Amino acid sequence: MHKEFKHIITILIIILIFINIYFSKTVQEYDYKIYDLIAQILELSFTTKKTNSSSNVVIINIDKRSIDEIEQWPWSRVIHGQLIANINEMNPATIAFNIYFGHNDKASPIVMKNFYERYFRIDKIIYNIPKELLNNDKFLAQKLSESNSVLSIFMNKAKRETAPHCNELSYNIIDINEITDIPHAYSIECNTKELHQNNPHFGFSALPIDSDGIVREIPLLKRYNKKTFPSFGLATILSLGIHNYKKKKQRVNIFDKYIYLNRGDKLLLPYNSVKPKVFSAIDILKRKIPQKALYGKIVIIGSTVDSLLNRSYKSYGGEKKYSSIIQANYIESLLNHSFLVQNEFYKKLNTVIAFFILILLYILFIKQRFKSIIIITTITLISTTIWLILNFEEGVYISIGYLWVPLLISSILLLIAIPFSKNRREREQLKKDLKQAFMSNASSMVLVANTHDAETGEHIIRTKKYVKILAKQLYLKNLYSNFITPHTIELIYEAAPLHDIGKVGISDAILKKPGKFTPEEYSEMKKHSRLGADIIKESLENYESNPLLELAYNVALYHHERWDGKGYPQQLRGDEIPIEAQLMSIADVYDALISKRRYKDSFTYEKAESIIISERGKAFNPILVDIFIEQKEKFKQISMEWHEEEMV
Repeated sequence: MHKEFKHIITILIIILIFINIYFSKTVQEYDYKIYDLIAQILELSFTTKKTNSSSNVVIINIDKRSIDEIEQWPWSRVIHGQLIANINEMNPATIAFNIYFGHNDKASPIVMKNFYERYFRIDKIIYNIPKELLNNDKFLAQKLSESNSVLSIFMNKAKRETAPHCNELSYNIIDINEITDIPHAYSIECNTKELHQNNPHFGFSALPIDSDGIVREIPLLKRYNKKTFPSFGLATILSLGIHNYKKKKQRVNIFDKYIYLNRGDKLLLPYNSVKPKVFSAIDILKRKIPQKALYGKIVIIGSTVDSLLNRSYKSYGGEKKYSSIIQANYIESLLNHSFLVQNEFYKKLNTVIAFFILILLYILFIKQRFKSIIIITTITLISTTIWLILNFEEGVYISIGYLWVPLLISSILLLIAIPFSKNRREREQLKKDLKQAFMSNASSMVLVANTHDAETGEHIIRTKKYVKILAKQLYLKNLYSNFITPHTIELIYEAAPLHDIGKVGISDAILKKPGKFTPEEYSEMKKHSRLGADIIKESLENYESNPLLELAYNVALYHHERWDGKGYPQQLRGDEIPIEAQLMSIADVYDALISKRRYKDSFTYEKAESIIISERGKAFNPILVDIFIEQKEKFKQISMEWHEEEMV
């Protein structure tokens, strides 16, 4: 009953985790990165596959040269109007203005006339200016109405004051007001009333930036004040009059390809589409561009000057892109149906698939089918990669990050947890590989201990080699033969690195103190032997029998006991101290003597040897001291082979 309850709780926790995954910004960011990577690896160029190499879009760039030659910015609306007039003479399909005119032009002659009349009572300052040029805004509005043009507006998430005429705006080219399951805006910034009056084509032009600073998508529609508005790119396409709109199905047919407006789809931008031609605005104003260059083209008027409204953005390849370039790519993708659709459905589907796969992996983990975990994870990754690529080719991105991220994290965690499984059948199978499994665990434990203590990896290697020399001599001399065998020598050798594992429980203030311990600090330091034994004891509880861990327990607990009974923690005397701990004791002390520590300099080999010999029958077993004397040159050789910079 307890096991069933535990499994139910685990599954409930998994469900909560996956709910969090679905709404997680972190998983969304990883999903974006996967999209970026796949897009670059596959080097897909959708428009080059499906269209001719020439672009349908041309950009008229208000560049630095144009501004310098006019010697003014912002330009008078008369200049913008003349720019539109010149473009319109070249018979483009439509003109899309990717610049926002939110205020009246204060440089208009009529505005200046009113200013001088109001403040200086001068009413005759304007001479020989044609009537149509008196009001710059009306001039621009007139030129816009004479052309097939599209204006840009801004739809904001933030609540700001919206001008009354902006609140009255309504998009009537197609009836999209019934489409409601789309992003909402809380304020609108539009152009002046004169510009919108006779121009039904407009769309929001702001580009949404992902959390990593990259523009990947543009929504088709946004909603404000119970009305729905198209994006700048979609409005530009609809201004061409080539669409067939089915209100009931809420889809637009362009060249026999459907764009669904009611699914909440995100259209991912194909930055590798055909690059549009770019002409300088000043060359258009001076009529230096041949008519055929713009004939039948979609013309976007914008800028590549950062200080203007058309700021620069990052594409997924890290390339710098300007707003008008991105809008051109967007329009091309809508025309040719070469965009990637990202539907919320796939996020939900992949989250659900990942959940059920994880439940399956968890069941396999319980049943100790560890190879099956690897096989299923691998098959899932391979099959979903194929699924991803096939859909990518068809213009759909299936948000695979919502499957891969939780799957990989879960699989890795389960694989890491395998050595700690408590299942009896698995423990029996692991007995054959006990030594190898324990070595892996021991290395991890020692690594943790070393992050707290100054002792190095070389210290661990040296001490276990010293122990092995002493133990081998005991075996060759037939001493402690009831215990010392070739097998136990190897076990002691592998257990030795854990002698100071308990130091993970001692504060850094004590471990790293440069001077002598106070009585209270020394008392605290002595606790490390029992703490280490407790850590190993917890691991022992996972096994019915584990000779290696049992030896490690004795080494950790008793390696500070003394032959004369004055050691700690239990003041054991003579052979009451397990022989493996006696071996560790002499090895640990010798290495400490010849190594530099915060509280002492290193001793010479001769000094260290004399100290060990002087403790014969006091700190150390006389037999072991005698063996040490015989083997001291080997000790010295090991210390030199595995030396530290600050050793004798």
